[in-house]
Amino acid sequence: MVGHSQSFEAPVRAMRALIESGEVGPLRAVNCWYYTDWMYRPRHPDEFDDTLGGGVPMRQGAHHADIIRFIGGGLLASVRGTVGRWDPQRPGDGAYVSYLEFVDRTPATAVYSGYDHFPSTELTYGIGESGQSMPDDYGVARQRLRTADGPSAELAMKRGVGAASRQQELLTGGANQPFFGLVVASCERADLRVSPTGLTIYGDAARVDVPLTGWPVGRAARLDELVSVVRGGAVATHDGRWGRANLEVSEALIASSRSRREMPLRHQVAVPAPPCPPELASAATHAVGN
Repeated sequence: MVGHSQSFEAPVRAMRALIESGEVGPLRAVNCWYYTDWMYRPRHPDEFDDTLGGGVPMRQGAHHADIIRFIGGGLLASVRGTVGRWDPQRPGDGAYVSYLEFVDRTPATAVYSGYDHFPSTELTYGIGESGQSMPDDYGVARQRLRTADGPSAELAMKRGVGAASRQQELLTGGANQPFFGLVVASCERADLRVSPTGLTIYGDAARVDVPLTGWPVGRAARLDELVSVVRGGAVATHDGRWGRANLEVSEALIASSRSRREMPLRHQVAVPAPPCPPELASAATHAVGN
């Protein structure tokens, strides 16, 4: 199995289940935009080197690919994109804009900037990746980095970021649903997006908020899948082939930026359709007006 990927999160899994149920019509587009301070968090030099798996397209693009592929069924056909290096003081790929197509020609966009200017939390109810409410301040990562006296001090700061308390936070989740930026799945009869408590369905007839009470939070969903494979003999959704397919998108994005052309994808795999809980289907029926 690969760990942790954003398609373990309840709202992403709920979107996929709802789309597969047919209640909101066929999927027509997926759009994912995320603006963070990634480039100004404490880093080891290797984390900026794309040949060693560094940089935003490799480190964060795989999460965007994971979300988009899971929502759309897994089988992307191609990617076209541009990678940005915008700060010579923080060398490395720090941003990208990409256009992707599934084999059925359903389009998707993935946009990421790690340059600590506009924060996506202004679009996500002030909530961040782990479901925690984010402080209403500005440029904190840049300011904190300026206090580091050289690479050794930056590495010391990095060790603090990876402390056990932070890992526990990721395992247990926050008070809200996690937001990997803005994620909107557009279907024929409704748009779907993450809400603080679960999922919001913007249908033909109504906007309906669906709480995902009882769904696994944080890293617990990953552990649940692992246990089901080891103890119950289930087949892992997030296996090595799934991880390779996500990584292929990141590599193709970088190659597309360098060659200025669309890159075909050859290692994509389908994802099984999860069951749609009755309460989710009922909410969708109300939203679309059936």
